[in-house]
Amino acid sequence: MHEVTVDASADAALARMGYKSELPRNLSMMSILGLSFAIMAAPFGLSTTMYITLTDGQSVTIIWGWVLVTLISIAIAASLAEICAVYPTAGGVYYWSAMLSTKEWAPMMSFIDGWLTLVGNWTVTLSITFSTGQLILSAISLWNEDFVANAWQTILMFWAVVLVCAVVNIFFSKYLDLINKVCIFWTAASVLIILIVLLTMADNRRDAAFVFGHYDASDSGWPSGWAFFVGLLQAAYTLTGYGMVAAMCEEVQNPHREVPKAIVLSVVAAGITGLIYLIPILFVLPTVKDLLSVASGQPIGLIFKTATGSAGGGFGLLFLILGIAMFAGIGSLTAASRCTYAFARDGAIPGFRIWRKVNKRLDVPVYAILLSAAVDCLLGLIYFGSTAAFNSFTGVATICLSTSYGLPILISMVRGRRDLKNSTFSLGKFGYAINAVTVCWIVLAVALFCMPVFLPVTASSMNYASVVFAGFAAISIIWYIVYARKHFTGPPASAEERRRSGGPYSKLEQPPLILARYLQEKSPPELAHRKFPVSSHEGPARFEASDLTMSDSVDRVFVHALNTVKRIPRTGTARPPASERLKLYGLYKQSMEGDVEGVMDRPVGNTADVYAECEKWDAWYAQRGLSRTEAKRRYISTLIDTMHRYASQTPEARELVAELEFVWDQIKSNTSSSSSSSPVQNVGVPRLPQPNYASIGGRLARPNYEDRIAMARDDHSHGRNHGDSRLRVLSPVSQPDGLYQRRGNMDVADEEEAQVLEDEDEEDEEEEEYEEAQDTLYEDDDDNDNNQSQQNSQRFDDDHDEAQSRGRTRGLQPAPAAGDKKHRVVSSGERDRRWRRRVEQALTKMTAEIAAVREQMEARALANRRRSALWTWLKWIVWVTFRQIIFDLAILGMVLIWMRIKGDRRLEEKLKVGWSEVKTRLAKLKSLRRFPRLDIF
Repeated sequence: MHEVTVDASADAALARMGYKSELPRNLSMMSILGLSFAIMAAPFGLSTTMYITLTDGQSVTIIWGWVLVTLISIAIAASLAEICAVYPTAGGVYYWSAMLSTKEWAPMMSFIDGWLTLVGNWTVTLSITFSTGQLILSAISLWNEDFVANAWQTILMFWAVVLVCAVVNIFFSKYLDLINKVCIFWTAASVLIILIVLLTMADNRRDAAFVFGHYDASDSGWPSGWAFFVGLLQAAYTLTGYGMVAAMCEEVQNPHREVPKAIVLSVVAAGITGLIYLIPILFVLPTVKDLLSVASGQPIGLIFKTATGSAGGGFGLLFLILGIAMFAGIGSLTAASRCTYAFARDGAIPGFRIWRKVNKRLDVPVYAILLSAAVDCLLGLIYFGSTAAFNSFTGVATICLSTSYGLPILISMVRGRRDLKNSTFSLGKFGYAINAVTVCWIVLAVALFCMPVFLPVTASSMNYASVVFAGFAAISIIWYIVYARKHFTGPPASAEERRRSGGPYSKLEQPPLILARYLQEKSPPELAHRKFPVSSHEGPARFEASDLTMSDSVDRVFVHALNTVKRIPRTGTARPPASERLKLYGLYKQSMEGDVEGVMDRPVGNTADVYAECEKWDAWYAQRGLSRTEAKRRYISTLIDTMHRYASQTPEARELVAELEFVWDQIKSNTSSSSSSSPVQNVGVPRLPQPNYASIGGRLARPNYEDRIAMARDDHSHGRNHGDSRLRVLSPVSQPDGLYQRRGNMDVADEEEAQVLEDEDEEDEEEEEYEEAQDTLYEDDDDNDNNQSQQNSQRFDDDHDEAQSRGRTRGLQPAPAAGDKKHRVVSSGERDRRWRRRVEQALTKMTAEIAAVREQMEARALANRRRSALWTWLKWIVWVTFRQIIFDLAILGMVLIWMRIKGDRRLEEKLKVGWSEVKTRLAKLKSLRRFPRLDIF
């Protein structure tokens, strides 16, 4: 039940951003962390690009370049996570650029950033799958050093890898969550095993001075200092995919919390993993010239073979890297396809009507997956013209993704970061500094990664990243001129939060719960078909007659007011000040839950989130002492005044405020709809037509209890003029206040009429204690036509009369004398009406109370999660560490068994020596007696 509620909340948030949820939310934060970890695949990315740093600086570029880029990547990831917490959609950075821009620039910014993101996702997938194919072929050279794969063999292997990744994404998508989680443990275990094997089996080791301080860029042809920056491509390419997981927001529960955390944690985890992986490799690094002379361009297999002393040992370690590579290929194609689907959903790709389709049986965008795979397969053909094509793929991927990350960050900085003040992942006062560092780095990276790895440049060694980038730019420009310039308007922000004069709505500005939708979705079946009034673009605003069946006054208008807030157009309306928004929030909470003292304590803390919660608590506290009915009245009046001042610049907004104000005026003063003061007339909207209740049937065909009281007063003061068209909908919840207020203005005749009605009601209550309600009372459909309604009513009357003629054979008391006032016989139609009215009163109050309780429970659950967050994280870290140790021991045991079968016991001997050293050191500490004797070997 909790997961369903979470999914519904995430889907509702997505709907407010203008999209329909079409993908299943079956991924957790751990899964998204694994996906991002898989896309970056630090051991694999560093292995396949190691020739770059071996050419441009060697150890210093490898180690310290990795540390530098990791820190910068954490800053970029934090900046993106801050934005993702506000706009968790599959569109990712392209959607963010539109939402953070002004109205005039939003379409262009989103189009540019969308194509950068799309090309970046495609080329990252291309570089991962292409290098995986190269790595598989390089394994053959471990046994046959003369083997050199030709272009066709490389391309065919590359296509095979793409095919495997596509098949997994299409037909095994339900296992993606498991695959992403396994990737984390596989990667961590692989790094640990490689660390142990390399340091224990290598005969020749480098010293620490070489590992941390050796610098040689003589083979690059670049100036010594500049070669270091060119060599940063290795680290930058590896740590690029963290922003791609934003495309998975629509498949995650609680994406506004989980995805930002996964983005940042994945970079931190990848940085630590990469450092642990690089250090032992540098300690056992063979001669650099031998590594650069490898024909396949992938020296990692030779490093493993040299360290282990055998081709089998080298392949065993290389197999671990190949496993990481397949995880990376599957994850990158997943993210690329979701990005393609999101961009096509907004009509920004040629043939978008095909690529945006989601297969209902498989629950995946099959065509988007096929398009991503096809584009990668076609781009791989560049290898026939340039053996250095992989440099182009890595360069253009890094350039496109880095630029796409930087654009929304830059827009946010230019506009004062005001749209991110309420982000659940806030950078606080350090936001400007962090954003500035990221933008400066991205500008430098674009220039760096278009340069070749070494000089002089030939046609085959040229870095064609700029050419590939220019090609995609040409396609996007042509498409923009031919189609998008006239049809592409950016994401559907008009249906969401974008407010061009001041940024997007914050969480506080939205109604905490739209009761209209809640009543429609969560109420019993008898009310589930009710449709609340919506704004019509084809005619004047109007109330449907069936809407009046809710039979309430203040409560009905209150629900209508909340629905009006949802329908206010965001374009062309001004942003109310914070004081106005807080006042509306306080009135809403008071009307739904009463005084705040009995519900929650004032939050305590110094963070931005706590400060925002304190402001909301104070706004609620300021309304203490008000009854719920009075708070609703004040909410409606305040909302109308606020809409007049800030949301009446467009015809649609004026129509909404006129509709709400007209209904509220009818309730307050009960004046005629033909009054000249009607706001509907003032704004040029035709007045609301009086519904013909007799033609509707059911309980609308008869005046209800409150209507009869009001009609008695009207008939007395207006000479029983029934031609006056009035709108009388009085609240069952607020009935006492309204009734007493009206009675103060009634004369004696009216009070007598009201007293008679009350007596009838009391008699009806007494009689209903003995008479069972007929099932047909509950099954009538009020939307049937008049004939059907009359037939139902007549059938009930006939049944009731027949029961009375039998002398109440069901054991009920006989009908009393007609002259006895206390025991008058009430007609079946009257009893039907009263019973229905009480049921509706109960349903209205029940749904409102359920909404209040639900919101209160969610607030308390959030507070509990915050209090237990630290303890939860500690337990999670302990459990993950324990599982990782068990997993590592299992894999290490399999490696030992496999090496013993091969007759190689060097690793086993090294482990024995290491364990003996541990026991010796423990003995020196006089603590060995506390440990059991472990004769493992």
